[in-house]
Amino acid sequence: MQVVPLIDVDGRNVAVMIAKATFRFDVPTGMLAVATQQMPVAYADEFTPDGQNSRIRIPSDLVVFKPATDILVVEPERGVDRAGLYGRRIFVDVGPVHILGRVGRSWEWGPLPRDGNPRKRFAGTYDKAWTENRMPLLPLDFDVRYNQAAPTNQQVPEFLKGDELIKVRNLYEDGRAVEFFLPGRTIVVSGNVLNRYFTEVAKLDTLLVWTDEPKVSLIWRHIIRPRQKIEEVSNVNVNWVRLRTARELYGKP
Repeated sequence: MQVVPLIDVDGRNVAVMIAKATFRFDVPTGMLAVATQQMPVAYADEFTPDGQNSRIRIPSDLVVFKPATDILVVEPERGVDRAGLYGRRIFVDVGPVHILGRVGRSWEWGPLPRDGNPRKRFAGTYDKAWTENRMPLLPLDFDVRYNQAAPTNQQVPEFLKGDELIKVRNLYEDGRAVEFFLPGRTIVVSGNVLNRYFTEVAKLDTLLVWTDEPKVSLIWRHIIRPRQKIEEVSNVNVNWVRLRTARELYGKP
């Protein structure tokens, strides 16, 4: 878990709690377990080592807010592993998202480029007026949908809850299918802003399905808004609770 100081679309200081948890699953039984090696919070986009054809492999986690859950299938890190998937017709099913396609030279199910459509059209207008009156803040017409790294058909507008069934076929070993449920837990955030205590349920806004080994990473996010300065935020803690408990106590997710 990290609490990161950022600036929101209105130019205000915010503290963003980012919690990331990685789970391994067995193929083909689907038994889920907390991974020994946890994937760290990504402070910048990670790219594939392909020279001029390089593309984002793992997106940065440093965004203030996502209005939907991104579901991303992470391209294998090593070229030999990518080559081993060429020609396979892969299938990944998570809640309302259905990913189906044949692996080729390009990777269609990972993060969108920041300077390509449809993502680019949400970035806002960086013109002379912005340079003279707004920089370094985001443009007035910036749309938070720019923060969504996944293709549109791999986004869940109402957010994943964290107990959905996942079905995967043709990604691991000899192409066997595997099914498992997400862990059925969520992150509850508590803390203090100038002696005002809060307890909130974070949003599960990113799911990474890894291809180099059978594992998934879940990322929860919550915005903490100080009155003015980040230093007003203190004693931030997270608790890993069952979804049923969160619903009984807080009415969500």
